Amino acid sequence: LNAGPRRTMRLSDQHGRDYPVELAGLSNTAPQRQAVLNEGGERFVLRPWRAVGGADGGVGSGSILAPMPGKVIAVEVVAGDTVTKGQKLLTLEAMKMEHTLTAPFDGVVEEVNCTAGDQVQVEALLVKIDTE
Repeated sequence: LNAGPRRTMRLSDQHGRDYPVELAGLSNTAPQRQAVLNEGGERFVLRPWRAVGGADGGVGSGSILAPMPGKVIAVEVVAGDTVTKGQKLLTLEAMKMEHTLTAPFDGVVEEVNCTAGDQVQVEALLVKIDTE
């Protein structure tokens, strides 16, 4: 915990090759969405594998995704239900906490892909809401 910041890291490519990389020019500014790295004559663009996320999943699409692996402990809706923005859809237990997933907008529940007691993985589609 009290160690200094690391200035090297190891990157792996899709072929299983490892590259030790020296981190230089780091600052305490806000994190960037991508970094460009030149190493060994190759250029790498590094991006987070999931740039955005949260308990409301893909809000624009109406897809409610699991924000982390966990256990569904309660499902409050069924397909065909009309929901309003902020209405509780289900409760996910993860990391010893209960996380309430809510409707991102008014709509009709199109799909419910889980039941109480299900173990789900991160980004699993739990509920789909249609705006019409």
